[in-house]
Amino acid sequence: REVLEEMEEGKPFSITYVTCDVNRNTGGDLMKLENVILSFQEKGAEKFGFESPEPNVTEHTKRANHYVHASRNVLLQNGMRRKFHLRLLLEFNGQKVFY
Repeated sequence: REVLEEMEEGKPFSITYVTCDVNRNTGGDLMKLENVILSFQEKGAEKFGFESPEPNVTEHTKRANHYVHASRNVLLQNGMRRKFHLRLLLEFNGQKVFY
């Protein structure tokens, strides 16, 4: 809960997580993302040096239900988005996360 509260403050952070895609039977890679913000906070991202985000794809997409699936989207500095699952989060700002 503390990690989520810090993420939602709107300041850039770094995370390390494990990838997993049950539908494609892939994952297990360690991903380290530096200087990212939550995607829904992209309106204020310019002040931290982020490029304009990729446009949202609205055709034939389902709602993400992030709170139901315990996932979040983060915005990278180059404007790309990445999704990660909170339960697969290993580090937040260099500190280990215990779920």
